Amino acid sequence: MNQRAMYSGHKRIHCIKYQTLEVPNGLILHCSIGDDGRRGDGFVLHKSGLIPFLRQHSIVFGLYRILGDSAYPNNDVMLSVFKGNPARLPPHASAFNNIVCPLRTSVEWGYEKIIKYWAFLDFKKQMKIGRSGIIAMWHMAVFLTNVVTCAKGGNQISTYFNLAPPSLENYVIRVIS
Repeated sequence: MNQRAMYSGHKRIHCIKYQTLEVPNGLILHCSIGDDGRRGDGFVLHKSGLIPFLRQHSIVFGLYRILGDSAYPNNDVMLSVFKGNPARLPPHASAFNNIVCPLRTSVEWGYEKIIKYWAFLDFKKQMKIGRSGIIAMWHMAVFLTNVVTCAKGGNQISTYFNLAPPSLENYVIRVIS
């Protein structure tokens, strides 16, 4: 395995990058296949197929847009925060960022849940890229994290947005059908 391909200069670690979509009820609705750590967020987003997924499911999302990272484009299904030095942004841009940036924090809560429940997936704890089925294990961990969220009746994200996840039975039926 090419070590350079897996190295994220930004995070200064070897890793696999994922693109996920978490919804206000606390579930991870979409997870990309996984990409090498050197790839930028825009590349990972494009390869993940998330934007076409959102467009195909416009009936579900309706008039809502997904809040994305500042590296992501603004379009008919996604919007991102304004880039730049906060002190130099126009007042409307600064006000918008002040409202939506705390919402972006909820994205990190999802990754935190996965590592909390399935700590062995944290590369710092000896996962070996190329020697373990890391991508398959990550996707299973996403599924099982959603199962835990449904079984518990929610998590930090669903509490923050005051929106309960489906019952465990309904979630599993939807996943397997």
